[in-house]
Order: sequence, then C-alpha cells, then structure tokens
Amino acid sequence: ISSGEGLETINLPKVVIGDLDSLSNYWIDQLSTRGVEIVKDEDDSINDFEKALKYLYSHNYNWQVVVYGALG
Repeated sequence: ISSGEGLETINLPKVVIGDLDSLSNYWIDQLSTRGVEIVKDEDDSINDFEKALKYLYSHNYNWQVVVYGALG
C-alpha cells in the first residue's frame, strides 16, 4: 500500500503477523485503528509464514490452508 492509496477502498486483512520489521509505525497505526489485529512475533527461529501458521493453530482455526508461491 502506498501512502497515496486510501485504506477505505481495499479489503483489509483481519490479522497482520510477523516481526513487523518492514511495516512502519504509521501503517501499524492505520491498520489497527481500522480493526486489524497486529501480532508482533519476534521469534527469530521461524519465518513469518510459520508465525502465521502458529497463530492459526493457537487460535484453533481448523481450516484448510492453501499456499501459493511459497518457493519463490
């Protein structure tokens, strides 16, 4: 999302998960004020994708997970 795009016109995620090193405080504030849950996980032993799977598992999501483009 560039700073010129309005958040009102796009579908926002329910949760943003990761170490958040590439997400500025501005966007964290913008997303959280619009109801997006921000989960900062600084565990360096796993990548952000694994953090997302860990979140799903810990919240008892019993959905099928389909991953596209995970190998580059």
